[in-house]
Amino acid sequence: MGCFLWPEALVPFAVLCGQLALFGFLAFHRIVDSDEGFYLYASKLLAAEGTLIYRDFFYPQMPLLPFVYGGWMRLFGFGWYAGRALSVLLTALIGTGLFLRIRASTDQSILALSALLLYVFNISVLLFFLTAKTYALSSIFLFAAMIAAGAGVSGRRHWSAFAAGLLVGLSTQVRLFFVVAAPVIALWLWRRHEENPHRLPWLFGGGFIVGSIPSLLFLIAVPEQFIFDTFIYHSIRNPFGLVAQSNQKLGVVWQLLLGTTGRRPTQFTMLFASVPLGLLLWKRLNDITKISILLSVTLAIVSVLPTPTFVQYFCVLVPFLIISLVGSLDAAFRSLRNQSYTRAAGIALLAFSLMYAGWAATRFGGLFIGAEMAPGLDPGTEPFDWKIATIERVAAVVKENTRPDALTVSKWPGYLLTADRRIYPGMENQFSLDSSMRIPEEKANRYRMMRDDRFPDALADPATGAVVIGNWSHKETISYAEALDANNYRLVGLVGNAEVFVRDSAAPTNDSE
Repeated sequence: MGCFLWPEALVPFAVLCGQLALFGFLAFHRIVDSDEGFYLYASKLLAAEGTLIYRDFFYPQMPLLPFVYGGWMRLFGFGWYAGRALSVLLTALIGTGLFLRIRASTDQSILALSALLLYVFNISVLLFFLTAKTYALSSIFLFAAMIAAGAGVSGRRHWSAFAAGLLVGLSTQVRLFFVVAAPVIALWLWRRHEENPHRLPWLFGGGFIVGSIPSLLFLIAVPEQFIFDTFIYHSIRNPFGLVAQSNQKLGVVWQLLLGTTGRRPTQFTMLFASVPLGLLLWKRLNDITKISILLSVTLAIVSVLPTPTFVQYFCVLVPFLIISLVGSLDAAFRSLRNQSYTRAAGIALLAFSLMYAGWAATRFGGLFIGAEMAPGLDPGTEPFDWKIATIERVAAVVKENTRPDALTVSKWPGYLLTADRRIYPGMENQFSLDSSMRIPEEKANRYRMMRDDRFPDALADPATGAVVIGNWSHKETISYAEALDANNYRLVGLVGNAEVFVRDSAAPTNDSE
């Protein structure tokens, strides 16, 4: 019998559809995260124009996301809603897998439903998995790898170890620091398999190499650019270095565990408590719970290392911490050796999950609908400036007032996602403008990074037809007023804080569109 008398085959479908409905609503109302601008614009350049990351423009992340999101948008349209829709689907698939995995490992639908509620209403998941960034894509690969590793240990399918390695490799191709999961799972397979302890790690390693092929290809084709973009850049983007500012890191940990509700109410205090609880009950835990605890600890350590450390980095821990918590509680409940007590404990957890869900729902207005409490609002900007409709209107103004071959200068590439116009070379990533000032100009040019002091030169370039000064640069209109005037730009649109300037020479003619 399925959960709540549903036919068994309909349970996963219902779980998936329920998540898609909620996640889709919130994702389409959430203000744009500034990082989404360069992720989706890079995906568009790759899929629509054949421009290659690293070789043709600076891209400071691992290579897989633009291929996945670019391919998706090629099918469903290049735009914010299409990009967000893929994140919604990935997030819902993780939730469905979480529900099914816990129900299978504990044989209790009530615990699976509790876990699902803790996941679906986790504010960190809702705020960051639903954006077109690395979190949902990297997490679904690692989550699937964990399930495959558990199957490999059981001995039912030796080749599931290869699948686990492949999936960890793919997660690393989205987010580099997920590489820390590789030795954890490989060691787990080696220690837990009794018949042939060496075979599974080798199969896992083979799968990891296959999953890492995208990076290997770029390492062969453009080695210097690839190494700089994915690693060296991250050591210079902050003046304090790659791993520094311990006080700032401690502040983030404090915010996660003991901070006020504020912007991001999460269950991290409760979820992290699952780790010591699980260690106390280690011998009674099932394999999936054990792997989840190991991955949770590993990901937590590596998430605190980058400088600066951000709270959003820890959202990737949530699915693994939930399995750790529910699996540990299941082991504790079973130790009661009284079925009525066990059932009562499960009902208590469900009640708590429902109360948390209700509390989290009260935050939706400030975080998603009105968005006045949403993270990522720069000082001097309003939620309206980061609404999808606002950004699409800016794109429309650019398109209406320029020819297709005119370049657009903008310190934030997100404005060009739906404009069908190319951004000025070197401005495909907003972070390079500042970081490039920390390396010699010759290197910045070689790595295709626009320097902040070259911004006036970009305005003077005859190929430039439009300039957008808005999100990420909304305070700089006065700084470039002289250059705008000297190069005959005129203001043609004001949308929120965004000002759109064009040259008459770039104006479209009747046959240019």
